[in-house]
Amino acid sequence: MTKKDSRVPPKNRIVRLKKEAASITLYQWLSLSVSLLGALSLVFIVVQTTLLRAQTQILSEQTSKATENMQASMYATIATHTFEMDRLFIEHPNLRPYFYGGKDIDEKDKDYDLVIAIAEHQLDYFDATWTQLGYIPDDADKEEDRETWNRYFLDSFANSPILCKRFNMNRSWYMNSLAQKADEGCKKDLAMVSEAPHLPASSSKSSANP
Repeated sequence: MTKKDSRVPPKNRIVRLKKEAASITLYQWLSLSVSLLGALSLVFIVVQTTLLRAQTQILSEQTSKATENMQASMYATIATHTFEMDRLFIEHPNLRPYFYGGKDIDEKDKDYDLVIAIAEHQLDYFDATWTQLGYIPDDADKEEDRETWNRYFLDSFANSPILCKRFNMNRSWYMNSLAQKADEGCKKDLAMVSEAPHLPASSSKSSANP
């Protein structure tokens, strides 16, 4: 710009700028508008992504906390039922052999009704526990935990003829998953009974009549 141009009155400068602005084509205006919108969109995307990332982190923390609370609640429920079963045998230690020692009981026995009631309570406990284990969220110990309970159920059926008897009296009351464990455990019980040593009839007579 020459010295002459620098001395152009402000009013004339404004007029010249207006003329220059008027000379911008429609295409140039559209290009400028698109560029401006693009820049605004980029800013909006960056802000939205930042907010979404923060919300995701918060949601993840909340979900993790909820999962921990759910696990704690379910395990507490299972523990409560387990202690109830323990209390039954603490109060009635004479009945333990019917559930842990492979001892059978005759229907004419004075404790038969109580043993049947405990067997039914234990079956309900097994059914409820195995169902809850299926809904406990995955964690590092879930598979080992389920396997431990699975062995406990199998051994319980294998060591209790009355538990097998009561289950088979009302199979339709329980889930198929428990029925599979009962069948497997009760087969072990039958196998142990068949493998138990028996004295021959001749030996019994000779021992009775020396």
